[in-house]
Amino acid sequence: MTQLTDNQEAWLTALESGDYEQTTGNLNDQDGFCCLGVACDIANEVGEWIGSGSVRGFRPYDNAGLTDPVNHSGLGVRMQKWLGVYGALGQFKDDEEYEGPRARGNSLTDLNDFGGMSFKEIATFVRENLTSVFKPSK
Repeated sequence: MTQLTDNQEAWLTALESGDYEQTTGNLNDQDGFCCLGVACDIANEVGEWIGSGSVRGFRPYDNAGLTDPVNHSGLGVRMQKWLGVYGALGQFKDDEEYEGPRARGNSLTDLNDFGGMSFKEIATFVRENLTSVFKPSK
């Protein structure tokens, strides 16, 4: 059985909490966060990222590896390792595809932006598909 890391559990708990407004197309914006943006916020709250600027505006953290340098709506390498996901957009292992209420996708970003899933639904999906979402912990 796959065990969640403390970081993964903190992220899923935050998604389930109802404390975050959901947005699409960006890690965060004036309307809220995408599911991966919530992970960035949690990483900042637990002191994993040292840098200047507000957590509500991730651009100052680009050089710290928080966001992907090419696609600012994706996770940087340090954040991918912190969360244990397969890629900047939270791709599923072996590019497996999932069909959500409104669209198909092969990443957490797809479920958030196009799949019509709430944060609670994404958290449930992740808990039911740990080996597809997270790399094996070492």
